[in-house]
Parts: sequence; structure tokens; C-alpha cells
Amino acid sequence: MNEKLRSDVDQVPRLTRSAKNGRQISVLAAAAQRLHLGTLMANPTGQELREAIALVVERVGYGKLYERLVRLNAFVSRRKPPTAELLADRIYSLTGGLRRQVPATLAFHTVWSETFSSEIGEEKDKQLEALAERINTALTADERAVREGHAGELEAAIVDYEQILAGTIGPAAARIDMLLKAVQPVADLLRKRPLPAAAASADGV
Repeated sequence: MNEKLRSDVDQVPRLTRSAKNGRQISVLAAAAQRLHLGTLMANPTGQELREAIALVVERVGYGKLYERLVRLNAFVSRRKPPTAELLADRIYSLTGGLRRQVPATLAFHTVWSETFSSEIGEEKDKQLEALAERINTALTADERAVREGHAGELEAAIVDYEQILAGTIGPAAARIDMLLKAVQPVADLLRKRPLPAAAASADGV
């Protein structure tokens, strides 16, 4: 990892099993975890990354998104892909599906966090932290499997977490947000589930 990227990553709170440092499962914390520990985290598919880019474009526009990524040194070439889908494919290729320790990986996570994290208020933050603790409790110590007898508890906590998040940033963004920070057992469960209902509001859960 180059020194500039190492410095940027080290400034991001690590994803831990404690909620004492604020929102436990922040996207940037997951980025740090992913870069430091690699295989511990699940990784988005190419289609999931295209959906993530499309969601950011819906919020900020394609031009603004690309300019922000360029300012974050995501690319060596500043030649702009003609479509958001091609941009997503470029990021996926450069980062190896967000596995590689390159500036484009941190740039993507930064842009995603800037776009969506500000929409989550303090009250919802606390609810999500409590649910994150429930999710962690249902996982083995290395977070690679579900503890015996805790599958139902894990699924219930994931459902509640996603429903709260969906009421704040929308079902599609909630699903991608969770996948971006999920360890593999959580990602596997999420991918088997339909998207949550869009009816939840920010005051609903």
C-alpha cells in the first residue's frame, strides 16, 4: 500500500465489534477494514457496483460524481467514460471489485459515504448501532460464519437494520450500503432476500 493511501486509510475508524466510536458499520470504516484485512469483508459484484454508481448519479449527477472521483485521485487518466455504467466497470476493474489497495477504492467509498451518510440522523444512528451489535453477536469471533443456534437472531437483526436504513435512504441504497460493509455471512443472507418495502419513512421504525 502506498504511503498516501496508507495514511488516508489509517485516519478512518476501523470497523470493530464495539459501537463506542459512533456509527459502527460506517462505509468508510468498512473500507478501512477491507483494505487492511482483505478477505474478511464480502465484495460487491460488478452489477452491484453499477447499481451503487447509478444511485450516486441519481443524487448528485454524473458530471459531479466524476469530478469528485478525479479530485480524489481515483484515476490516472482523466478521460471521462461516456456512461455511468462504463464508469462503474472502470472502477471495478481498477479496484478488483474494491479488493485492491488503490486510491480508486478509497475514492469510491468516500463518495458513497458523502452521498448517503449525511442523510442518517443521530437517532437512527443509535438504532443502527444497537442492531449492529446484535448482528456481531450472532457471528463467530472471526466473523466468517454464523454462531450455532443464532441464524434466526442474525436474520432478524439484518431485517430490522435494513428496514430502518431503507426508510432513510431508500431500499436500493440501503441494500448496497449494507453490502459494501458486510462480512460474508451477512452478504450471503442479504443477497437471498428481496429488497425491503419502500413504505418505511424516516420516522417509521
